[in-house]
Amino acid sequence: MISIDCGSTTAVISCWINASSTDSENEAPSIISDALSYFWLGEISIINDNLDVSKDYFMELISSFPEHYRVPLAHKKIGDIYLKNNDLDMAKDRYRFVVREYPNNTASSLALQLLKNME
Repeated sequence: MISIDCGSTTAVISCWINASSTDSENEAPSIISDALSYFWLGEISIINDNLDVSKDYFMELISSFPEHYRVPLAHKKIGDIYLKNNDLDMAKDRYRFVVREYPNNTASSLALQLLKNME
């Protein structure tokens, strides 16, 4: 096994993404794994209060894997980032987008509740 010094938790996951992209048997990496990696990098970045970095990871998930089941929640998380940055108009816009585009998703219920709380 090869040991790589990646430093922080976010860096460790980034290293994992890079390592999973190059398989010794030349197999393509799992699309689900890569999409989830972006999602969890976004989550970890929020925890570490790296909101711009977090938004970038969620946007990468959304643009690279538009049909992935975590996309609605990624949009909601971007709304959360706007809310944390006190950009209420952008947060509301993102939450409304989630409610409109993903009405049957749990992220929609969460976004709707946040919109009600913001009134």
